[in-house]
Amino acid sequence: MLFAAPLFAQDQKPDTSVAITPDYTVQCSTVPLASAACHSFDEMVVAKDDEILSILRTPEAYVCFRNSEDMFSVISIGLPFNLTFKKQANGALLAAGMVTYRRIKSGQNDESQLAFGNWITVNQEQYPFFSSTPKQDPTVSVSESEISLEHSYKNLAGGTTDYTIQIRRSTLRSTETIQWKNPGKDAKSPPDRGTLDFDGHCSVFK
Repeated sequence: MLFAAPLFAQDQKPDTSVAITPDYTVQCSTVPLASAACHSFDEMVVAKDDEILSILRTPEAYVCFRNSEDMFSVISIGLPFNLTFKKQANGALLAAGMVTYRRIKSGQNDESQLAFGNWITVNQEQYPFFSSTPKQDPTVSVSESEISLEHSYKNLAGGTTDYTIQIRRSTLRSTETIQWKNPGKDAKSPPDRGTLDFDGHCSVFK
């Protein structure tokens, strides 16, 4: 028996197979209203852009193309393994996790965010719910139906801008909302407030 393993190894043919790289490109004809964003994404994938590919290689990632603009968002929400869930005093199962967000505009990084939090469920047969750590920016929630990310920041006008992206997982439709509140031009002027909404469509990679 001591000689069986070496002899068996000698009889094996060398493994000449080559690892196949997944094709992450998207058929842009499927998102005609967001073709500019889709083509930018494909360009970065073909160029093997590390920042994009590192997110796409996670267990579950969404790429959302904004209509009529050269802009797309990439969100990774990889679920934790079942063994990482710990039973809590109230009977719920809890596991630490994180969500990664990156927005690309005209082929350049426009925004990057990382949210830490917990996945929680009542049992392992039910899809867990993710909630980011309280008082953390960005604020992220993930359910079986929807993904939502909210981020606030100081803008160049000296005011505050709130950015939100929501993804409906069943239809892969996305909505982005930008709201701002800036100080008036002088003490007598009212604050400058406004809202912009952008629709889009997503592709999911698992």
